Amino acid sequence: MQAQPPPDPPPPTGTILYCNCRQLCDGVLQIINDRRKWNRHAKYREGPAEFFERRRMDAAAQAAQAGGSAPRAPAQPVPPSMRPPAAPARAPVPPVHAPVALAEQGGRIPGIASVRAPSHEPHTLSPMDVEHPVPPVPAPVGQAPLMAHDDDPPEPPLPLADELAQPPVNGYSEDVDMPMHARHREVAEAQAFIRAMQTVTLDGSGLSGETIACLRAPPHHVATITDGERAALRMFLARGDASEDNYTDNRAAMTELHPEDEHTVPTYEQVKRLIANVTGIDALIHDMCINSCVAFTGPFAAEPDCPTCGEPRYEQEDGPRGRKVLRRTFHTYPLGPQIQAMYASPENARLMQHRAERTSQIRAQLRADPTSVEALDDVYWGNDYLGAVGHGEIKTDNSVVMMSLDGAQLYESKTSDCWFYVWVLYDLPLTSRYKKRYVLPGGVIGGLKKLKNVDSFLFPGLYHVAALQRNSLKIWDAAREQEF
Repeated sequence: MQAQPPPDPPPPTGTILYCNCRQLCDGVLQIINDRRKWNRHAKYREGPAEFFERRRMDAAAQAAQAGGSAPRAPAQPVPPSMRPPAAPARAPVPPVHAPVALAEQGGRIPGIASVRAPSHEPHTLSPMDVEHPVPPVPAPVGQAPLMAHDDDPPEPPLPLADELAQPPVNGYSEDVDMPMHARHREVAEAQAFIRAMQTVTLDGSGLSGETIACLRAPPHHVATITDGERAALRMFLARGDASEDNYTDNRAAMTELHPEDEHTVPTYEQVKRLIANVTGIDALIHDMCINSCVAFTGPFAAEPDCPTCGEPRYEQEDGPRGRKVLRRTFHTYPLGPQIQAMYASPENARLMQHRAERTSQIRAQLRADPTSVEALDDVYWGNDYLGAVGHGEIKTDNSVVMMSLDGAQLYESKTSDCWFYVWVLYDLPLTSRYKKRYVLPGGVIGGLKKLKNVDSFLFPGLYHVAALQRNSLKIWDAAREQEF
C-alpha cells in the first residue's frame, strides 16, 4: 500500500503585511514586519489598478525581450563567467499567473487567499496586505529565508468584491479610507467638537433674545448718549480696575453735589448695560474645570466632572434655593454685535471700508502691470487672499478677521494668571488695525495653569461665528446709511 503524502499544514494565523511601493521598495513585493514602517510606505504604495497594470507591462516587456510570449524549450545553462552581475539581495516577487482584473476573480488575487486592510474600518482594498500569509518566499542562495511575522491578533475578513465597485474617497494612494472613529483621545474629542459645529444655529449660541433680534435687524440710527450717561461712562472708564463700590461712591458724591442728576446718572449695572449696547461687548459665561483642563461646552456640556483630571464641576455644597454652585467660569464675547457696533459709528464705518478699497486697487494694479509691484505691505497681497476674492469667497461687504490666543500677566509680581483671545479686524488700515480701541475681545479665561483642551474654550466663540456664517450678519453702515 502506497503511503499518502502528509497534508499541507494550515496557514498560520495573524496578519502579514506586504508592500510594493515604488519609492521605498523599488516596486518589489516584499513582507513588512513593522506596522509603523508599513504605514509610512502607504503614500507611495500602488492601488490595485496601478499594481496589475505595472505587472502586465513588465510581463509584456519580458516577453518582447525574450522574442515572443509563446512557450519555449528550457534554455541551456549559462556558464558562470558569462552571467551578468547579481542584483542586490531582495526577496523575489511571487509569480502572478495572469494579469486579470480583481473584479473578474471575485475580488481575489490569484494565489492569495484574501485581501484586507490591517486594522482600520471602513477600509479600501489593497493587494499589499493579506488575511493569511502565503508560504515563505524563497531567498537567494546563501541568504536566510524571509519569514512572515506579526504579533497582532487575527482579525475577521472583510467583504471584498462589493468594495471594488467604487474607488476609495481618498484615492488609491491610501490603503485605508478615513476612519469613522478616532482611537486617540485628543483626536476623538476634536472630531466631537467638529460634529457639534455642523449643526450650529443662532438661537443656540447662548445670546439673549434681544441680542439675536438685533443681529437679524440692526437699528438704523446712531446711538445717542445723554450728558448724564456720558459722565457715567467717564467715571467707569477712568479706573478700569475699580470696583463696583468705587463707582457707587463716586456717583453718590456727584448726585450729592447735583441732586437733580439722581435719575440721569446711571447706576453701576445700568452703565454696564449701556457699554454693552454701545460697544457690542456682552459676555457669555460658561463653566470650566478648576484646573483649566477643559471648558464644559460642546461635547463636555453635560459632564459632571472634568474628563481630564476628574475634579468636580460644582461645589460640594449647594447654594441658595438648592442651586448648584459653579467652581470656576470664563467669559466669551461674541463677535457679531461688536462688528455691528463698529459700523454703527460713521467714523469707524469709513475705516472698515479700507480693505475693499485697497483690494480693488491691488487687483487693478496686478491686471495692468504685475511687474510694477515694489513692496508687499499688507496681507491683501497674499495669493490665498486674492484667490479667495477672485473666486467670490470673500466679497466686498464681508468682514475678515484674525484670532489670536495668548496668556497674560495681569500683575507685575505674578506669573500669567489669565488667558485671553482677541479678534483683529483686517478690514481696517494698518495704522488703526492693532490699536487697543480697535482690537475686539473674544474671551477671557482665568487660571494659573495651561489650558489642556483649547477647543473647548474657543467653542462658544467659534460656534457664534459659524452661526453668523450660516445665517448671515445684518449690518447697518452709518457712513453710507444703508443696510447690507
